[in-house]
Amino acid sequence: MRPPIRFFRPGGPIRPDVLIRPPRRAWVADPILSAPAPLFDSFTARTVPTGTSDSFTHVCGGSLRCLYVMVAFSDNPLSPVTCSYNGVGMTEIASQTAPYVHAFRLVNPAAGSNLVALAWPGARFGHAMAISLVGVDQADPDDAPVTELSGDESISVPSASRDLVLDMLAMFGAGSLTAGAGQTSRGTASSAAGAIFCSTEPGTDPSVTMSWTSTGNVVFHVGVNIRAPVVPQLGLMAQQSQRPLSGRTGAS
Repeated sequence: MRPPIRFFRPGGPIRPDVLIRPPRRAWVADPILSAPAPLFDSFTARTVPTGTSDSFTHVCGGSLRCLYVMVAFSDNPLSPVTCSYNGVGMTEIASQTAPYVHAFRLVNPAAGSNLVALAWPGARFGHAMAISLVGVDQADPDDAPVTELSGDESISVPSASRDLVLDMLAMFGAGSLTAGAGQTSRGTASSAAGAIFCSTEPGTDPSVTMSWTSTGNVVFHVGVNIRAPVVPQLGLMAQQSQRPLSGRTGAS
């Protein structure tokens, strides 16, 4: 700490009996500001053969990672349906029966090339996809998913600037889907039996509408608002007013 400063009048004598406190400044964190929006990392599609388990490789890169997986089955796979990445169990965030679709999430997945492993009791086939993102809040990665069923190619997802909206769809039978304006299609897994699709769009207040043009039968649509991390920013407080230190002098 700097020593007290002696006070004197211009042209007058120094007054050793009156000192003033030097200005103080303090750094404080502003939690309102956040980092840039999450970004797309990579996408992997998989046609799941008939059986009770399947696995495929997906690569996660970057920092502040988050991984999403969706699988759509041809018929009831029975319960439970589980998913893991690099041996770590993923959390189911949405599911639907008839159609039989399950979506999972894993915060901070291992970096690099690792296995997505799916398991279910009933012998069924289907399609699966994995999409990883970077720059995601690790403590609070997303909001509750918004889901729609058959015939809904459009879905409204509450969002905010600096967030990112991800949507995933399942379609039964032949057909195609084209992502709407503002959306970036990230990939698809398809066969004559059906297909799954996904896209992303930057978040805006108060919501983002994810819409597709379809030539087939959309049976499930889920949208997720993915959050940017809050990064404390240091700001300098206004300096404290100078005031005399009563009863103190510079004399030793």
